Amino acid sequence: MKMTPRQLQEGFINLVSRTFDYTNLTKRMLGIYVNGPQREVKLALPLPIEKFMYYKLHFTLGRRGDTDSQRFLEDLKPHIFSGKIPIASVLLQIDQHDWAVRNVQTMAEHRYSLDVPAWGDRPAEMTEGAGTGLAAEIAAQVR
Repeated sequence: MKMTPRQLQEGFINLVSRTFDYTNLTKRMLGIYVNGPQREVKLALPLPIEKFMYYKLHFTLGRRGDTDSQRFLEDLKPHIFSGKIPIASVLLQIDQHDWAVRNVQTMAEHRYSLDVPAWGDRPAEMTEGAGTGLAAEIAAQVR
């Protein structure tokens, strides 16, 4: 399949946005810890500490004005308080969401032009010298 850099970047933005959306993160957390088979939770703290961490995190998110993260936390509150979902896992999911929001640039924010032809459609003089060396050998073996 021939895809231009613009199409690849748009697909990446779409994929990361959907993957780290709080709605999908909530579905995954519930699927893993609540609706799935019971598993031993390795990141769990004693329940009073989990509850304290919940309130501390909720307060901190409120001070930052991060209402989306607060809503995500509130959706999981009954499961955190019952000991099914560890607060450490929730913190990791919020961190991943924040990473995705910071690192997914819109097409207008991208620092270089992506309006170039797909690799296979480029003239030979543009791709001259490409396809040699260790990286090209590894790529050929993978294909």
